Amino acid sequence: MGIKSIWFITWDSFIDVVKSIIVNYQLAFGSFKRLIVCKNCQKLTFEKKENSKEFCGKKCRSKYSKDNENRDNFLCRNRQNAWITNRYDKLAEKHYDKVKNVLGVQKDQCDNCVDIKESGNCLILREKNPKFFIVIESAG
Repeated sequence: MGIKSIWFITWDSFIDVVKSIIVNYQLAFGSFKRLIVCKNCQKLTFEKKENSKEFCGKKCRSKYSKDNENRDNFLCRNRQNAWITNRYDKLAEKHYDKVKNVLGVQKDQCDNCVDIKESGNCLILREKNPKFFIVIESAG
């Protein structure tokens, strides 16, 4: 009769299915390095993209990031970015030759912030957009 192919084996239990999946994964990838437990949802999953490491997908990464961020820093960063976008939109028509774009504040740059600044007074925002602030101050 011969040996059955691995693709046509009928399993006797759910445990046999799991064992087969793990063995086939080991055969395909050579190790279990890409078998991970998601940091957000705690599901055992296979790493889809190499080096995504801690999360099963973008939704879990985003949710974990939002849930573990300081609320005041989140609101401050959003306010600063909205402020500079609004000012840029107003000044872009007249001063586009001087300032072609502006850069907002990123999450990792706000991790060390202690004080919540008023809109436009963020030091990081000023450091990233020195030409823009010169134009704002000269335009009055």
